[in-house]
Amino acid sequence: MSFSHRFFHMDAEVLPDSYVPVETPPKALVEQPEQDIVLSIKSHVGKSASHPNLLAKRELGLYPTSPGRVLPRLAHTFLPSERGFHIAKRFKSPGFNGKYSRQGSMFAATTRERVYIYDTRSPEWATIKSFTEDSIRWAIVDVDWAPDDSAIIYSAWSTYVFYYNVQTKVHHQIPVNSDRSCAFSIRFSPRGNEFVCGTTHNRILLYNFESQKIVSAFGTGTKRKDINSVEFSDETGNVVYTAGDDKLIKVWDRRIIMTDGEPVGYFQGHLEGVTYLCSKGDGRHLISNSKDQSIKLWDVRRVCSRSQLACVKPNPTKGWDYRHRIIPRTGNLGKVFSGALRLDGDSSISTYRGHQVCETLIRCAFSPLSTTGQAYILSGSADGNVYVFDVLSGAVARKLRHHATAVRDVSVRDVSWHPNLPEVASTGFDGVVGRWSHTAESAQDDDDDDSSGGCEYP
Repeated sequence: MSFSHRFFHMDAEVLPDSYVPVETPPKALVEQPEQDIVLSIKSHVGKSASHPNLLAKRELGLYPTSPGRVLPRLAHTFLPSERGFHIAKRFKSPGFNGKYSRQGSMFAATTRERVYIYDTRSPEWATIKSFTEDSIRWAIVDVDWAPDDSAIIYSAWSTYVFYYNVQTKVHHQIPVNSDRSCAFSIRFSPRGNEFVCGTTHNRILLYNFESQKIVSAFGTGTKRKDINSVEFSDETGNVVYTAGDDKLIKVWDRRIIMTDGEPVGYFQGHLEGVTYLCSKGDGRHLISNSKDQSIKLWDVRRVCSRSQLACVKPNPTKGWDYRHRIIPRTGNLGKVFSGALRLDGDSSISTYRGHQVCETLIRCAFSPLSTTGQAYILSGSADGNVYVFDVLSGAVARKLRHHATAVRDVSVRDVSWHPNLPEVASTGFDGVVGRWSHTAESAQDDDDDDSSGGCEYP
């Protein structure tokens, strides 16, 4: 039987007790976010008002908050738009990663085997450095910037993690995997003195640059249990989140790592593997992208123990392979992907839908605090679009089209929002790094867009 035919033999299966039908499939939001995230966003973006009025109040000193709180109130409505699109770079092979540096002055992009670092302060993004990484198999799968923008680290199908210092030009390999596993995800610590990576053998490794060795390793070390994403919770660097194809988000506290390899807590709710994690940075909230075609928002205070995990067998998506770019819309699989079916015990506080997660590990991110109050969620998509979701309403505030073609939709694997400008970069399998900026004509996009726009905050 061919692969595509397998989907249509699952309708007769009895759903396990751990899955419950949703009477009305939600368009975006499953539950209202808890009150503190609502207040956090409103405190930064304030009430909806005209820009001349906001500027006048700023000049008159009528804001009771610090000057740094004025910018989000002015800038959060200046969303990147299709009218502001242009191609920043075009590669001869698929683009896998693309990320602005922490200050936004540089951009790191990778293809299967090549790394590029650009100066974003120049109009044409002048190349600072480009090089080929020969000692890898398949592709470079993740990249991250040091907190001070001095260096990048990147991982690939290799027993090494790679380090390049933009200032000193030092370039070397760091051996981390002796079991021939791959580090699918990698992150600098908030201080920049360490990095954490998650491997394809379900191991989390913490490496210290000063001692030049792995100072902590935890996880089960089970083969074929990929960790697709790792993320630090906040600026302390003590708590690490991990997620993979077991559908769970796991919480690890490096101060009390258990010898049996067990995390200190779990988040459950996804019905398929998790492709990416992004922390809000406040130590309370994070988002996850998943192959069940959803992004979920989580509150750390809703963490559960292992004994509280719901049984997830039999698997309602068994037999489906996200790499084949086929997303069924009928049967039990259709119920999973539309949101009509959810896990009993889902501890997420919001769910966002509309994008497509297949073929590759699609990324997502919060919009910047400094310019938007983190009022939006950005996501790539296998349909060739970039999606901007409103955190509070769940609406698609922007759907940026370019990577999709008349012949075939091209996956947008990575997305990055400039930390100081209303600008988004997308990196796709068509080899294009796109830049989406706000323009004077962007207000017209709200009228032309076929999706609902962002909400106003009372």
